[in-house]
Amino acid sequence: MKKFDIVHTHLTAPFLYGAFNKAFCKARFVHTVHNTDSKMRHSAVLKHLERWAIRRYDSVITCSQEAEDSLRLFIGETNDNILTINNGVRLSKIFNAKPIVSLKKCEEEKIILMVAVFRAQKNQETLIRATKLLPDNFQTYFVGYGGLLDQMEALSRQLGLEKRVHFLGKRTDVPTLLKTADFIVLSSHFEGLSLSSIEGMAAGKPFIASDVPGLHEMVSGYGELFEDGNAQQLADIILRLANEPQEYNEVANRCLERAKEFDIDKMADGYISVYKSLIS
Repeated sequence: MKKFDIVHTHLTAPFLYGAFNKAFCKARFVHTVHNTDSKMRHSAVLKHLERWAIRRYDSVITCSQEAEDSLRLFIGETNDNILTINNGVRLSKIFNAKPIVSLKKCEEEKIILMVAVFRAQKNQETLIRATKLLPDNFQTYFVGYGGLLDQMEALSRQLGLEKRVHFLGKRTDVPTLLKTADFIVLSSHFEGLSLSSIEGMAAGKPFIASDVPGLHEMVSGYGELFEDGNAQQLADIILRLANEPQEYNEVANRCLERAKEFDIDKMADGYISVYKSLIS
């Protein structure tokens, strides 16, 4: 780190490492907060460590306004070094992707897709249980891997959904899968500003998310929101949109327009502006 002018950290371990070593470097230190919450904030000891580390940084970037509001509430003081730069994605890859026609077995089949790592935060369980409540022509696909994958596979077998819930693991063709899906879901308990939500909306399909911090800000007024953990409400939204083509198209178009606000070029410009201000 001593060889560089700017050190920019993202995950928890580098964040703490940077805070402890800042005194030994001439570099300016930047950290990006990617969620509205963290495990450290719920620990009687570690929450003080996180507050101390945040104050060590020259600039703290949050990925959404909700993440900034949550951080400021946690810090408990005014800090001019905190600002929001929304996450962004390379939207052109999704806009130009072609659907996988062969994935659908028949015209009546409806595909639901969720792209997320398998950990407690992402809450794939709710979507699996919602699938059980939907007609048999609805197929659910999960992209991702992680510690809870085996548990979610076991749940789908327990519910008799082996032929309707599919686990695709790690994929390199996510844009094509997004374009293939009829509905894109993210059932997380909390988020910062999820790249999966931006990518899902960019596919031009209805994006349905749990009404939680980090997703409410992104989806409200554009896609559809359901109560966190409420599988019945999620299933009802999917079925309603499937039976109302006009509403389906209206929601899909609103999602597409919303995604256009989060191109990765805007994110890069924001980061460069921060770097320049710190160097000057």
